[in-house]
Amino acid sequence: RDIKTTLGMDVLKSKTPEMVEKEILMYIVVFNVMRQIIYDVSDQYKPSQFSFKSSIQTLLSYHHQYGSKEGRSTHQFKKSLLSEIAYCLLYQREGRVEPRQIKRRKKPFKWLTKPRREIIDDLCLKCA
Repeated sequence: RDIKTTLGMDVLKSKTPEMVEKEILMYIVVFNVMRQIIYDVSDQYKPSQFSFKSSIQTLLSYHHQYGSKEGRSTHQFKKSLLSEIAYCLLYQREGRVEPRQIKRRKKPFKWLTKPRREIIDDLCLKCA
């Protein structure tokens, strides 16, 4: 569940089973690549001491800032990205023990229990 939430997989956007499978596969690839990047930068610290969420946010930030800019070599880009991810450590707070349990956030909307077209027609009748 943590991977789903962290990577934004709580709602898949694909419509066909084949595309859903590809979408899930791509999320798994991103997860594994990010874990490999964290492993690569973990010289002084254990990979488990790095924040996965912060690392993902750093990667996305770099992608948006530098992804389309020319004049910067791939080697420079990678070196700069890895040095930033090396700072994405989890904070160690003394005397803190937090259980890995959360309450599921309740969404403010009702479940869609009828076909969408039927609900739209009902709403249109109420408006008229």
